[in-house]
Amino acid sequence: MKTKNSSYQEQPRGNEYFGIRVHDWIEQAEKYHSPTITPFLNESEMAIVKKICGNKIAYREDGGYDEANYKRVIFLPNREDDFSLVVCLVATFNPKFNEIGHRDVLGALMNLQIARNQIGDLWVEGNRIILYTTHSQSAYIQQNCTKIKRSSIQFNESSQHYAQVINRIKSTVSVSSER
Repeated sequence: MKTKNSSYQEQPRGNEYFGIRVHDWIEQAEKYHSPTITPFLNESEMAIVKKICGNKIAYREDGGYDEANYKRVIFLPNREDDFSLVVCLVATFNPKFNEIGHRDVLGALMNLQIARNQIGDLWVEGNRIILYTTHSQSAYIQQNCTKIKRSSIQFNESSQHYAQVINRIKSTVSVSSER
């Protein structure tokens, strides 16, 4: 017989606490018969959720677009699935005077005391910053994140959900061994 505590011990070392949180989210969804939504989870946390959930409860991943690295999980005890609470924010800046990178944007958001799990994928492409966040954080970011580095910016909600395009180059390398 498998006890509830034994499923916590099946988690990879260092992830026992996160496994307990996942079980709590599932119990909360089943107890109140309403969807339970997690903060944004990274890829390793998503793998743990998939391992724990299996066929126990219906769930859906929501990162704003299909191939997102950071996603929220919506546990669906009644299999209702018709909403998204992920918002896409877009800001533009003039790259002629200042070059803004991923770490600059993330640093500005962390400086506003926004937890990392409240922010989904974010990237800079050309003169545009694309950021996925929770609906509740969207207004706060729009009002308070007005400067990154020395560039003035203004985030606005976008009805279009952009997908990050990652260009990969395949290469073959020959390395001599040290014998």
